[in-house]
Amino acid sequence: MPDESLEWVAPAKINLNLHVGEKRPDGLHDLQSHAVFCDIGDKIIVHPSDEMSFAVKGPFAKDLAGLSGEDNLVMRAVSALRDAAGSSQTARITLVKNLPVAAGVGGGTADAMAALVALRQFWSLDVSDHQLKDIAFSIGADGPLCLEVHFSQGGIKLMSGAGEFVSHVSTLPTLYICLANPGEAVPTGAIFSGLAQARTKNGAPPKASLPVLPDPVLGADILRLITQTRNDLEAPAIDLVPSIAKIKTEMASQPSCLAARMSGSGATVFGVFLEDAAARQAAHFFQQKSIWAAAGKIL
Repeated sequence: MPDESLEWVAPAKINLNLHVGEKRPDGLHDLQSHAVFCDIGDKIIVHPSDEMSFAVKGPFAKDLAGLSGEDNLVMRAVSALRDAAGSSQTARITLVKNLPVAAGVGGGTADAMAALVALRQFWSLDVSDHQLKDIAFSIGADGPLCLEVHFSQGGIKLMSGAGEFVSHVSTLPTLYICLANPGEAVPTGAIFSGLAQARTKNGAPPKASLPVLPDPVLGADILRLITQTRNDLEAPAIDLVPSIAKIKTEMASQPSCLAARMSGSGATVFGVFLEDAAARQAAHFFQQKSIWAAAGKIL
């Protein structure tokens, strides 16, 4: 058993765009998304222990009270990791929950991926990256994407398929980000149901491939990327939580904001900035309105 504890960060995931295709015969949706990560996130702490246990602390711990069974993505991932390694090793796992729950920035899936990588190292397991990626996709569509950041930090990633395919596409200049969340959890299932209802009524938008990005990208490329693409889950999320639209408008109007959009299935809105001070000023603007917000650097 290891003698010392190990800490691992679960960076917030930001979908710069998200195109959702129709449901496939296997029940999954084809997805396309450019995504980045930032230095705002949750934390996994692994302690030596004779028993397996899991606890949550931090600003949003209360929102995960009683988390167990299939809803506990961290322990689902840990169980799958031990099965893959044929291991019965134990640890005391603490999740420091700094980000809002069900917020469209990776959340439980990102926490589970951090736990996978941390425990593979903590227990010195002979489990390959490919095996980790299989476990990641079994946890959720965002799993492989949120795992990839631990292998190749930084830059823009492209997610495709039903989420199982992830590649690095471009490096980035130094950019900063502000996240703002209205404080209302948005269950992913409800958002996809809303999307299905809207498409039944109005039809699906025309199929559109995501643009090919230069490498490296510049700030102007990020603006163009967001302008030329969409997040298909934004409209159904706004139907459920109308305040998302107001936060997005206010974020876009912040000084030096390059672009603003809702991430993933929401309800978190992000703004991209060229300067750290501008991102922090934006976060302060929302905090003054009692809206959760944080500023950081894009990896």
